[in-house]
Amino acid sequence: MSWIKPENVISPQIYWKLEAVLYDAGEGNPAIALGTWEEESVIAIRWNGTNEEGKSLGNPQSSGHPTWFVLPKAIAIATLRTLAEKLASENKNVRSEYLTKAIAKLEVDAGWLG
Repeated sequence: MSWIKPENVISPQIYWKLEAVLYDAGEGNPAIALGTWEEESVIAIRWNGTNEEGKSLGNPQSSGHPTWFVLPKAIAIATLRTLAEKLASENKNVRSEYLTKAIAKLEVDAGWLG
């Protein structure tokens, strides 16, 4: 089975809504996303799966579905700063259009970075 791309990780649907993948290092590596958890803007992370037998879902996962792990606010802020640094160094895994959107959204919606 092929590994599941972070854009396709939508569980648990009751609480989580993916807005944008901010960083994706590909198969077997981390991905970071902007989303909402119970209607609050959050930053989440996960390890992408691999094409290796039994490892396609990545981590975390629950009930046979790939999921995201919501970062605590202080760690999320540090993560966004690190992504901005990676973007400045022209890291191709950072999705610049979405990172800018995430920072603006969290400043306005959640007052995180102000």
